[in-house]
Amino acid sequence: MTEITTDWTFQGFPAVRLENDALRVEVLPTLGGKIWTLEHRPTRRQFLWHHPRHRLRALPVGANYDDHFFGGFDELLPNDIPERVNSETLVDHGELWTTPLEAHVAGDRLILNGRLPITPLAYRKMVRLEGNALWLDYKLTNLGRRPLDLLWKLHPALRISEGAEIVVPAKTARVADPSWSRAPEPAEFDWPAHPDHHRVPPLAGSTEFLYLLDLSEGTCALRHETEKWEFKLTFPKDIFSSVWVFASFGGWRDLEVLILEPCTTPRLSLAESAKERKCLHLEPNLSIEATVKVEVR
Repeated sequence: MTEITTDWTFQGFPAVRLENDALRVEVLPTLGGKIWTLEHRPTRRQFLWHHPRHRLRALPVGANYDDHFFGGFDELLPNDIPERVNSETLVDHGELWTTPLEAHVAGDRLILNGRLPITPLAYRKMVRLEGNALWLDYKLTNLGRRPLDLLWKLHPALRISEGAEIVVPAKTARVADPSWSRAPEPAEFDWPAHPDHHRVPPLAGSTEFLYLLDLSEGTCALRHETEKWEFKLTFPKDIFSSVWVFASFGGWRDLEVLILEPCTTPRLSLAESAKERKCLHLEPNLSIEATVKVEVR
């Protein structure tokens, strides 16, 4: 049984808490539907990372994401880097993360709805709990007169410790940014050919940024066998065709965080991905639905 509480705030923002015997989940609807807390109640482990020096705040469309990287579980939509796509100049890390969403409870689930301010796209996310799993049921609808090319990316910022294993059933890894990656040349290699790349190293000042491609199934996980915990995402790989790994092991602003990012494109640039027809494409008045399962232990 799921208990849902709506009559409270966190750092001044409306918050919704969903709880069952296994999980405690807290959602911030007015901050793009950010999932702020994902706690495994039997072990009291909080899986989501929070910036140690930031306090939550509302931001305008187009704000710099890295300078306001609060943590939690965001989503990037309809793009990542600022660039011109679909005859519009799209903003840093997309529009969704700064968009306030409407929230209402229907039975044992929370439903979030909103419309992006620049891109004519309607967004719906339904949040529900079943045992130790958080289920996210999505629907995106093109409200415009023209087709839309979209980058849609899940963005859970995870707490890390040395020795945790990155588990992604990919065949190929591509270095997203050589200045950020521990991978030597070549820029593309078999995954996980380099044994160090799929484990969290000592938190001594390095970073990582990889695209993991050619998925055999739609899953990715971060797990620690010694500490006996795991965070796992299951998603439709016909929609989320790649998994990105972005991490700071103390090397970026002294932060210790890893983000597992199922994404609809194989690279940062939506414009380049659209030219290659390697992105989510949505015709006018049509919708796409997806269900994502988040499991923790």
